[in-house]
Amino acid sequence: MTLAKPGCAHSRWGIRKSMWQAFAKLTACVTFLASFVIVSPLMAQNFAISPQYDSVGHFHEGLAPAMQEGSWGFIDTSGNWVLKPQYESVYRGGDGRFGIKRNGLWGFISTGGELVIEPQFAEIRGFSDGVARVRKNDDGWFYINRNGDRESDEIYIEATDRVDGLAMVKIDNENIGKRWVILDPRGAIQESWDLPQDAIESFSAFSEGFATAKTERGTIYMSTEGRVLFDGGAITGGRPFSEGLAAGSNGQKWGFFDKDAKTVIGLGLDGARDFSQGVAPAAAGGKWGYIDKKGGTVYPPTFDAAYSFREGYATIKQNGKFGFLQIDGNGKISIFVEPQYEDVYGFHEGLAPVMQNGKWGFISAAGADYSLVRGVGELTPN
Repeated sequence: MTLAKPGCAHSRWGIRKSMWQAFAKLTACVTFLASFVIVSPLMAQNFAISPQYDSVGHFHEGLAPAMQEGSWGFIDTSGNWVLKPQYESVYRGGDGRFGIKRNGLWGFISTGGELVIEPQFAEIRGFSDGVARVRKNDDGWFYINRNGDRESDEIYIEATDRVDGLAMVKIDNENIGKRWVILDPRGAIQESWDLPQDAIESFSAFSEGFATAKTERGTIYMSTEGRVLFDGGAITGGRPFSEGLAAGSNGQKWGFFDKDAKTVIGLGLDGARDFSQGVAPAAAGGKWGYIDKKGGTVYPPTFDAAYSFREGYATIKQNGKFGFLQIDGNGKISIFVEPQYEDVYGFHEGLAPVMQNGKWGFISAAGADYSLVRGVGELTPN
């Protein structure tokens, strides 16, 4: 793997600062409406699996990790043990695989409960796009397929999950030094000379065609073609693209911009999270509600915390307790389960982990659309 150093060594980092100036100059333009009809909540849902576990994770292909007496095992959707507690730790499911840790090393099981990759790795991440990134020591990361075979002999200083065939990796090349580049499944790399390489602290995986990098100055976005948005100074905090928009902050207020760096919702929010099913959680006056893609109120700021919708349901927090909202096909939001649980994770495959009296169980969704794909920021044990 070789790259020739370009003849022109100067960096063009900073020329995109103007892309965010229009966004940064906008004043508060989003106002939550006070006159809003709140739909009465439904009754609390019956447990699909009664609270009995010390900790749990999301279901993946009908299997979920669960902990009892300090060890992890796996249960089915009826709460029966498929694999009794025997592991030190587990990692979230993906592509039909769960990570498991035994005797200090990580391996993988299938969702059928079979050990498919023997514990041998010092650190792992979950499967995505048919590969998982793993490391055996401090030398670096490499990718394996679902059978545990290495994709190549290359070792990377840092690496992200693969999404839609692409990943960001940090290489150490004798011609160009240590640099972040785009990696495709063939092992070919694509350089982006606009990246402020020395300033990059970390990269996230691609989301809707853009990977997000944290720098010492702020957040930058890079497309799959190597096109860079912003200079890392205009946005001090930024989230991945979701449904065509990304939330960004100037360090004080939040708004949303599109993939051409055009402001869609100006800097008028105290907080913001990702769009999903046409709405996004947004904060004003210390409370969270939901807005649409024009910045209009869909649900007024009522909650202490609110999160993006997944499978038609969203987690909310109020007065120290957690519950769920639901959204219908017309974008109408109502309370599905009143805040009453000590902790919860979002719905996945129609089931949501909830904690009651210090133990975890699962409640079921009514008519959830299981075809929707969850975001990468799931709360799962690792």
